[in-house]
This record gives sequence, structure tokens and C-alpha cells, in this order.
Amino acid sequence: MTTLKGAAVTSVLAGVDPLLYTAIDVGIKRDSTAITSVYPDAQKRYVMWACAVFEAPVNMIRQVHPYLEKLLKTRRVMRLGFDPYQMATTHQWLIEQGWEHLCEEINQSSQMILAANTLHSHCWDRTFIMPLDGKVRSHFIACAAEHKERGWRIVKQKQSKQIDATVATAMALMLATQERGHIWHPSANRSPTLSAALLP
Repeated sequence: MTTLKGAAVTSVLAGVDPLLYTAIDVGIKRDSTAITSVYPDAQKRYVMWACAVFEAPVNMIRQVHPYLEKLLKTRRVMRLGFDPYQMATTHQWLIEQGWEHLCEEINQSSQMILAANTLHSHCWDRTFIMPLDGKVRSHFIACAAEHKERGWRIVKQKQSKQIDATVATAMALMLATQERGHIWHPSANRSPTLSAALLP
């Protein structure tokens, strides 16, 4: 594990430059903020490439923006998911920086059940690979899967525990699993800085 401006970051896989699907779960008040990036491998599994956890209180501009900027400028990020109501300022910053085409708005009330179902399915089928990282795993241990009429929901076992890494991972897996097209756009193979290139 490494640290970056107050964040605990899982070890990034050395020598791997995959097409990343990234999601952000923004902490409210006493919660942490987590950014997870996953990618599909050749065996049709989904691998966690990195997960950054920013402990509360989180300063989005001073902590999260530098991490996102470095990620988007140096890695091939295909989609970036987030709840627009949680990060309106950061969304505007992403638009100003020219990354609007990557943004995928994820509504917490309607789409998180799909995200939770996606995470549950990959864990059940053992098609999701995550690193042996205590920080991230503590977020998974602290949550529970609660079954509702429409499917699974991710909930806290205790209100004092943090589960943001789990939520961000579920959102990232949903984005990667739903991919249906531009992953094979020529620029994905040609440009090492795809995130900065506008796709048609």
C-alpha cells in the first residue's frame, strides 16, 4: 500500500496498462471517499487495478482532484462513474478539464441495486479479483448485502464503519460489465493517454 495526499492506495499492478473503468463514492460528513479502478482481463475476469481511500474529513479539491488528474492524464480510463449529487463541483471541474465524455452519472437511489447485484454476481462466480490489501478488505468486511424486492443493496453492518471502497468497486464493476462498444475504438489501442482524447 502507498499513500497519496492523505489517501491509502492499493498497490497498482506493475507492468499493466489496461483499459480502466473507474468509479468514485464520495463520503458525506464522517465517511471516507473511495476511488476504484477495475479492468477486464483476457480470462473474462474483472481485476481491481487500484483503490484509493481518502479518510474523513475529505477535501475534494486538494486531495481527490490531484489523484483524478494524474489518473486521467497517465492512464487509459474509459469511463468515470459517480453520483452527480455528491460531487457537483468535481463534475464541473471534469467538464472544464475536457473529460466530460468520460463521465457516467450513477444515481444512488436507482442504479446502486444494479451495481450491488453486479458485485454480488462477480463475487459468487469468482470472476472478480482484488488485491490482498487490508484497507480495502476492511471496507468489504464492514458491509452486508441486504436483499430487497429489486435485488441486493450494500449496507453498513455498523454505522461507525466505512464501506466506501465497496460501493466504489460495485459502481466500477457495473460500468465495466455494461461496456458495449467504444472499448474497441482504435484510439484505445493507439493512445497511452486515452483519457485526454475525445472519442467521436
